Amino acid sequence: MARDTREQVAAALAAAFLAGGWHLRLLLARGAEVLDAGGPWLREVAADVLTRWREPPLDDHRGLGDFVRQHRSFLDAWRRREVPRRVAHYLSFEPKMRPTRWPVPTLHTSGDVAAWLGLSDRELTWFSDPSGVGRHRRQARAGHYTQVWLARGERLPRLLEAPRPRLKALQRRVLRELLQALPAHEAAHGFVPGRSVLTLAALHVGRPVVVRFDLRHFFTSVRPARAFGVLRSLGYPYEVASPLLGLCTTRTPPAVLARAPVPVGADGAVLNQRFFMLRALETWHLPQGAPTSPAWANLCAWWLDARLSAWARAAGLAYSRYADDLVFSGPEALPLQRLSVVVDAVARDEGFLVNVEKTRVMRQSQRQEVTGVVVNARPNVSRADYDALKALLHRCVKKGPNSQSTTTVEALRAHLMGRVAWVAQLNPARGEKLRRELARIDFGQRSAR
Repeated sequence: MARDTREQVAAALAAAFLAGGWHLRLLLARGAEVLDAGGPWLREVAADVLTRWREPPLDDHRGLGDFVRQHRSFLDAWRRREVPRRVAHYLSFEPKMRPTRWPVPTLHTSGDVAAWLGLSDRELTWFSDPSGVGRHRRQARAGHYTQVWLARGERLPRLLEAPRPRLKALQRRVLRELLQALPAHEAAHGFVPGRSVLTLAALHVGRPVVVRFDLRHFFTSVRPARAFGVLRSLGYPYEVASPLLGLCTTRTPPAVLARAPVPVGADGAVLNQRFFMLRALETWHLPQGAPTSPAWANLCAWWLDARLSAWARAAGLAYSRYADDLVFSGPEALPLQRLSVVVDAVARDEGFLVNVEKTRVMRQSQRQEVTGVVVNARPNVSRADYDALKALLHRCVKKGPNSQSTTTVEALRAHLMGRVAWVAQLNPARGEKLRRELARIDFGQRSAR
């Protein structure tokens, strides 16, 4: 007869504890029924369970099982073979979501998750990929993501992992009805409704010194355990948090990792960074390209923002973050060395790494630019960007839009309209000049060769 492992016996005992009234006598009775045995060790375990949890942790069956498995009395009894190696009976319980103050869906079981998303239990398992089977599919079409490497010259390449349509629709619902119900920290301006690069830039306008730090591999630095903790903090049981996390994370297939471009002229340090980047992509991570990743990363960076904001206030500085860009500003006497030490230490403590090569210290005597916005006197577009866009529009007027891009004319038109609108937000006068030039382009015209 096959024997059960210590983990299996502890899990069965935890389920038995949760399957009824939360009193010592009842826990002992159900524990003895499940194992068809008892003893002083069982009383000691049950008593400590009641001390640890005053109410039954119906949302944390796994945590209770780990507590039992690691309990000294259980371990000693297991070594002495006083604990049966075979579970006699199994008792079931209904996991339950803890009350929460946030307006998120009420989900007690994985079946509730499937029903909320309009999926069958089998479909939920397929999309959440709890075993990682999808990662090892050799044919790209069998996976849930389309992966594209973007070579960036001497810099590390970037991997875009775009979910396929059906998974993307599921992720959008998780984003809209769950993640966006939670407030991001006030210092976070990227991918937060009502905030933007403009709201971030406005905090640093006219400051004598602006300092920008960059976080390396922002999305892949967010560990699944922290993302899982966001769901658990909402009161979701493990059986709910696990598939929700699985829907929004992935592991990059080995065949895709093998195609990663090597940066131009890469030295030993760059190759070392590339190695760690690939190892991070090989494990579960937030895919850059999924609609849920930015919001989830913001929530996981909440303590990073809270700690840096508190330090900045105490030092008389302003602080804000847009995705992986950390921006500080303050007086001429800004404590730069101390700031660098604090940012590096806090980032490491929160699971992130600062890309030292991209740190920028900008004073009023030079162009102060954050997230593409110049902030010396007021939010503005840089002269170089304005001149480049003006020249592009002029070429389209003279030679026709087809001469400037391999994309469709419709796509080019949308691109130009977006760039012009962006300039108009920052500088209405310049925006009006560009709009007049844009109006002169004949998008039905053929290229002038």
